[in-house]
Amino acid sequence: SGPYNIIWNTDSIKNVGLVVSEGNCTSQTTDKQINILSPNANITTLGSTSFCNGNSVSLIANNGPYTYEWRKNSQIISGANQAIYTATQSGVYTVLVTDNTTGCDNESDTILVTAYPNNFNIAFTANQTNFTIPPFNPSFNNQTPNSSNYYWTWDFGDGNSSSQISPTNMYSFDGQYDVQLIAENINSGCKDTLKKVNYISCSGGSANPCNITASININSATTICPDDSILMIANNADTNLIYQWLRNGIIINGATDTFYYAKQIGMYQIMVSNINCNKFSAAVTVNHYSTIAPVIQSIGSITPCTNDSLELYVSTFFNSYLWSSGQSQSHIFVEKSELYTVTVTDVNGCQTVSLPFTVNASLLQAPEICLSSVDSTNKNNIIIWQASNNSLVDSFRIYRESTTTGVYDLIGSRTVVSPSIFRDTNSSPSIMSYKYRLTAIDSCGIETSPSETHKTIHLNIYAGMNGAWNISWGNYQGFNFGSYSIYRGTDSTNLILLTQLQSNLTSYTDLYPPSGLVYYQVYISAPNQCIFNSNGQSYGISKSNMVNNSMSPNIGFKQANKQLSISLYPNPNKGSFTLEINTISNKEQSYNLEVYSVMGKLIHREKISGGANIRKQMNFATLSKGVYFVRLQTKESVLATRFVVE
Repeated sequence: SGPYNIIWNTDSIKNVGLVVSEGNCTSQTTDKQINILSPNANITTLGSTSFCNGNSVSLIANNGPYTYEWRKNSQIISGANQAIYTATQSGVYTVLVTDNTTGCDNESDTILVTAYPNNFNIAFTANQTNFTIPPFNPSFNNQTPNSSNYYWTWDFGDGNSSSQISPTNMYSFDGQYDVQLIAENINSGCKDTLKKVNYISCSGGSANPCNITASININSATTICPDDSILMIANNADTNLIYQWLRNGIIINGATDTFYYAKQIGMYQIMVSNINCNKFSAAVTVNHYSTIAPVIQSIGSITPCTNDSLELYVSTFFNSYLWSSGQSQSHIFVEKSELYTVTVTDVNGCQTVSLPFTVNASLLQAPEICLSSVDSTNKNNIIIWQASNNSLVDSFRIYRESTTTGVYDLIGSRTVVSPSIFRDTNSSPSIMSYKYRLTAIDSCGIETSPSETHKTIHLNIYAGMNGAWNISWGNYQGFNFGSYSIYRGTDSTNLILLTQLQSNLTSYTDLYPPSGLVYYQVYISAPNQCIFNSNGQSYGISKSNMVNNSMSPNIGFKQANKQLSISLYPNPNKGSFTLEINTISNKEQSYNLEVYSVMGKLIHREKISGGANIRKQMNFATLSKGVYFVRLQTKESVLATRFVVE
């Protein structure tokens, strides 16, 4: 007579049948369906699950009408009942998710978190710390336990460094010097630092002629969101000094102000120079927060020609949501055809955008643009699509991207019986490229989702060296193609094929153009001819705007502000370089040439004399592999460049 207890380990609808037998009699089977419910329980990690002590990883449970209970090593964590938990300690973590509607719960799979130690008990001494007469050459004794477990970086405070366990250093000038030792664990990469301020005192020698300092001031955290930046400012701003920013020991082109906005991951330094010397700042390390891209999922479907709706949602928990349709919940209902996206903000304040999710509420599939091109007058763009005889199609709508990225404005429409070509009379292809989309309206008056985007080719021209012309263009977007065809002519109505380039190239130098006015235009071929009217007329070529050499913005351009240039080549190589110095003056001049290590240590110095053009062989084969800097100084200016010894 029961009751009978049955336990299921999986959720789904279960079919239960009961048959009762007594003697030779057997009842009919009584069937019943039992719906076993179990909420999803998933953990997403924001950041690495292996880190150094003092750091953390965010554990994020799936989103929904749930309550949460976090556990570490099978023990409940007191107060940890939110969708996000920040783990700072080693352990095995799970979350118990309870559905508030059904009361059913489920425990997630385990997440192993490892927090590595970064206190290595660093200790060091010097055999002498107070010098009253040269030579100033202390020996340092590294007293850290298990010293072979670490990589070592010594900073002696005078620009010199060492990676030895227990090194020596020769100080050249009087002064008080800080000594810093950094240990990096060979296996975990975690670091520990010990710095002794004014540890070495030198006197009785000569004063340091380099009285400048180099340091960086930062007023915010050095871990930032991937699309953010951090302002770095040189502490000793002076109009008499020259500044050069570096990332990972490499000069950042054009970064010569007293401030710099750092966006990329890396170690940043500033090199400060005057007429006598230069100094490198300590490195500042910039990192990015880890981010999770939201994934849009759906429940249900839309029946065409109805007022039906579809549910879109993001299962991962975030601090906030903003859908392209304007809603701000994790779950939304939509009725219209569109490419939907959602922008989320995570626990670190970083924003990420999902991939587009296509919703099509129409009877029709989204139409496709054949191509977009400049018209025959070179004044406007045209958009062409395949003519249709589908009775379910009422009309087509043409959209162009607005001044806001990803937002498209309706610019026109065509009935299904009209030619499938649209001229954008408000476009100016000589100024910029444009992006277009196409939709169709079905017989129920419902619009389809948009087509793939097509972007036109915008062509530019610039003057090159020795009468050459440089042309460049933006890549066509909308279909795959094999090559670009470049046409040239002295008459805009009679261009002739000049050459063809692979589709991954977007620039060309015409070394031997004809004299006078020269015209250029770039063509590509569509994969298929597009029939755009009932007469069978077709179109298969997309053209850029036409340019001529009178449009070049740099005709006669001279770099008059650069009196001096320096180059070192081939770079990189194993140590044999050619140095070239060029100046606009024909007078005999003297130059001070200095070579520095990436830590700012002077390793070579010489004087060079010559006229407008100097070429000299430089042998650096004895240097260790790495990045080095050349500093060239005249009475009027200072230049710096880098080279790499392989």
